[in-house]
Amino acid sequence: MIPSIVYKSTVIHLESGDLLLLMTDGITEPRNAKGIMYEESGRLNEVVSSISVDMPIEEVVDTIINDVEAYTADEEQDDDITLVAVRVS
Repeated sequence: MIPSIVYKSTVIHLESGDLLLLMTDGITEPRNAKGIMYEESGRLNEVVSSISVDMPIEEVVDTIINDVEAYTADEEQDDDITLVAVRVS
């Protein structure tokens, strides 16, 4: 933790079927050829919204990462891509 930053605790109640995604900025911030970040483009929201409740968790991760890679196509990726997906049972 960084001492100069104020951190706030939050409690979130998850229910069966909920999907929890933990990711680094290597998922949200890659840019396409026009310089638009992946998350700013709305694609992350579109991809996550299209994930069905019965999609296997490995496929969830692959779907998101593959879409990030397709979005950035010919642009150099200079950041790590880390994504953890958890589905509440």
